Amino acid sequence: RSVDVRQLRTSDVIRGLSLAIEAGPSVINMSFGVPTSQLLTDTVAVAFRTGSILVAAAGNERQLGTPIAAPANLNHVLTVAATDSQNRVASFSSRSRFVDLAAPGVGMPIATAVGKGWREGDGTSYAAPLVSGASAWVWTVRPELDMTQLFEVMRRSAVDIGAPGRDDAAGFGLLNL
Repeated sequence: RSVDVRQLRTSDVIRGLSLAIEAGPSVINMSFGVPTSQLLTDTVAVAFRTGSILVAAAGNERQLGTPIAAPANLNHVLTVAATDSQNRVASFSSRSRFVDLAAPGVGMPIATAVGKGWREGDGTSYAAPLVSGASAWVWTVRPELDMTQLFEVMRRSAVDIGAPGRDDAAGFGLLNL
């Protein structure tokens, strides 16, 4: 069922993850934030253990002190920051020790509705699907990789864009296939 993200409940996320787990290993994009709970933490761990790759948007709250919500603050999740057209971390993109990668998330083309055309949007919710798609592509080309190996391929192939080495703004760097 369709859920308005502004009214997304943790129980909705757990239900969605449970359905994905039942369907088998896949790449699961999570471009939202909800309060952390033990049940959500456990469900994410089950999704990972049963073979899924979990990707989450870091959040757009840098001006608010960068609070990181679930699922971006959970283990076994590739957490994605947003970059601008100059490959710099976007000013709104939340910083955290949980950030793994950065991907474009400023001025992204968005379909508004059937027949209504396009507009541009900014946010880590637009960056995370790029990492999800890239992860799915790498996994298709390299099906022998397990989840931790795929995580490492994505991290180690990134282009360092901030301070040298891993940092809280861009993680290991900009997505690079």
